[in-house]
Amino acid sequence: MVLTLIFAVIISLQVNVNAAEEIPGETLKQEIENLKGLVSALQKTSELNSLKIYSLEKISEDQQRIINQQRAILEKLLVENHGLKNKQQISVLNKANRTFRPEVNQKNGTLRPEVNQRNGTIRTDIGKHQKYGDSGDIRTLKERMQITESRYERLLSEPATVLPVAFYAYMSVPATYSQNHHVLVFDTVKTNIGNSFHHTTGVFMVPTPGLYAFTWTIREYNGSHHSVALVVNNEEYGAVYQNSHALDYDECSTTVVLQLNQGDDVYLRTRVGGGDGVIVSNSYGRSSFSGWKIN
Repeated sequence: MVLTLIFAVIISLQVNVNAAEEIPGETLKQEIENLKGLVSALQKTSELNSLKIYSLEKISEDQQRIINQQRAILEKLLVENHGLKNKQQISVLNKANRTFRPEVNQKNGTLRPEVNQRNGTIRTDIGKHQKYGDSGDIRTLKERMQITESRYERLLSEPATVLPVAFYAYMSVPATYSQNHHVLVFDTVKTNIGNSFHHTTGVFMVPTPGLYAFTWTIREYNGSHHSVALVVNNEEYGAVYQNSHALDYDECSTTVVLQLNQGDDVYLRTRVGGGDGVIVSNSYGRSSFSGWKIN
């Protein structure tokens, strides 16, 4: 725009010079002064535009710096969240150890006197038979003592009972889910052994690695329909689809069995293009989510 105006001034100057012979001296002088003023104004406009461009560049740099800072904060929060998961899982394992360690110690205290008594009896018998030279009976008694010791060691080496993991939750009221990838929330928790299911988010956080089973039920009414998938760390592992009839209730359920790792997140969500209307849950039938560790 500025270049166009300067070009127009140059053309105007050229025209005025060519017509100088026809224009009186005072008039020509006034025209030249006017053109000089116009050029000066254009130069100021150009300088202002340059300042605006510089200011916009600075604003862009500041915004980029803020974006980088926010990205760093987000990455830090993700790392801290992972650390909190690990702390919670360690707490669960420590609780299990404190719960079952007395059982192991009690088993040890109960078995040791029995083993010592049997071994004392066997050693006495061995001494008697050695005195009378019965080598066959001595071998039998030694084998009995070895079997007893082996049984004792085997009982002590058996792992303590692992703390069970299980949960069951359902929706207390109907809920509308019409968006893609909407995580379902089950606000009423009836069972939560291990405290790994979070009712505010609908997410089950795997406390220990192992084989797990999950089942869920979706109830619909009067033409509502949804496809709901079981998701582990944003990857689908199973789904159900229910399309209810007009003025009627319909429901469906399914079950999956998965090998999971400590820290995995398991939840239910609507699939892409797979839902509209209300998911029903009332005293006549619950939309629910359950899971438990098999081993």
